[in-house]
Amino acid sequence: MRATPHHRSTMSRSERDVFESAVRQRLSDECNTYIHNNLPAYLLEIRNIHNAVGRIQLSDIHLVSRSQISETIRKQIDADLVKIPKLKGQLETWCEAHIQEYKSKLRYAILSHHWGDGEPEFQQMFRQEYSSEERELPAGIRKLLGFCRVAAIEYRFQYAWSDTCCIDKKSSSELSEAIRSMYRWYEGSEICVVYLGASSLLGDLKYDPWFKRGWTLQELLAPKKIRFYGRDWTPINPNGGSQINDKKDDSMRRIIERITGIPEEDIREFRPSCDRVSEKMRWMAQRQTTRVEDIAYSLIGIFKVTMMNVAYGEGSGAFDRFMRVLAESCHDPSFLAWCGDSSHNSQALPRSPLCYHLDETRAKFLELSGFEASQARSGNPFYTVKKNGLKVKVLIIPIDESNPLSPVNIYILPRKPPMAIMATMAIPADKPDMELTRKRIRSAKRGRSYALGVVNYDQVQVALGHGTVSTKSRYFCLLLKRDSFKSWRREGTKTVVVLKCEGNFKDKVETITLPHTKSYL
Repeated sequence: MRATPHHRSTMSRSERDVFESAVRQRLSDECNTYIHNNLPAYLLEIRNIHNAVGRIQLSDIHLVSRSQISETIRKQIDADLVKIPKLKGQLETWCEAHIQEYKSKLRYAILSHHWGDGEPEFQQMFRQEYSSEERELPAGIRKLLGFCRVAAIEYRFQYAWSDTCCIDKKSSSELSEAIRSMYRWYEGSEICVVYLGASSLLGDLKYDPWFKRGWTLQELLAPKKIRFYGRDWTPINPNGGSQINDKKDDSMRRIIERITGIPEEDIREFRPSCDRVSEKMRWMAQRQTTRVEDIAYSLIGIFKVTMMNVAYGEGSGAFDRFMRVLAESCHDPSFLAWCGDSSHNSQALPRSPLCYHLDETRAKFLELSGFEASQARSGNPFYTVKKNGLKVKVLIIPIDESNPLSPVNIYILPRKPPMAIMATMAIPADKPDMELTRKRIRSAKRGRSYALGVVNYDQVQVALGHGTVSTKSRYFCLLLKRDSFKSWRREGTKTVVVLKCEGNFKDKVETITLPHTKSYL
């Protein structure tokens, strides 16, 4: 808004009305944009917090929409217009200061918890049909009341949000918006209050079900500030008061890392992106959700992908759709570092995050190979999802089990699960002649149906499309088999295949399409 050429004190009545209207419009527009793009669709408004002496009652908590919040701010703007400075040079500063003041009043606390019995629903918040006797309230209502008391009394926030009652789940559009915006809402909160209903002491945390739920993964990673509370609403961390951020506390981060396997630096400050696919999937692998679709939906914000519409009822198809979106978005070789069961809808994609789960020894082995780090020279991590399959570029190394001079031996290891396939380069030290080895490889190409597809090969002579694997390095591979149409398909393995090189090997990189459907052998 341009500053008026006149001082307010010298304006006529009509000029003053126009001037105030322009200021009002500017303040309203700025605040409305903020409200409709940064706040959840509904918030709990906690009234009379300045008059409350230690207690907030259920009658003080009201569900309000963005439009109602905008109306509250508009009334505040009207009241503040009488304070507009007379000097035009002060107007811009005055407007900016008031915009920041209005935004500060819209700070909100957000609840993270394990759902239990008697949770309040959206429609119930309008009816206020509960008993006035607190001890007779359902457990879920008492939990909501405890959360609002913490938000209002300890943190002095007028607004709060809970996933139980602040989403109109009967509206498909509002439910879809909530699920796709959930990460941002937790990230935008001023404080995330984590209620651990099964814990009272730090030693209880490893047993608390909160750490085993799917949605709570993003609720741990997204907020800037977190405070853990036990079953009696006493902070779990004995260090400090309400100003303490458990994410910044070294001892709390170490405990959480031991429980979840998430590195301390990610607990302290996580940045969503679609890299480190294998590692992040392992964080989710041991978690459960009530609805199978939520396994996919709860990963949208963590990987920062633009997800399709929410469609409850599609079952495991939601994760399949999520992985197709992720394949097009990520440039990470570890996207393919899965084993076990494939998706019901695609042989080229994993069935669930559990396919990325690895025992500690194998996980460390793969970390040493470096494929989990984002490296521009690690293969060609650009994948394309086609109607017939997933298109990838790999370095093909044929397998010839019958020939002792073959560059690759495959070992079938008896263990539980019964079949674990591991690859290792086996070029004999007394046969260093790579020309001989290449002849064996060409022979194997003509006669063998199995091969290793190295995913994170080193790129050399990029213009010629060559890749290489190097001595003493480890590489992550796909076990491939030719079908009756001479196309490669991925063979299922019980563990991730790793190639340890005892010699150098270079060849042209091949573009292959891993089919969605089973091929005829």
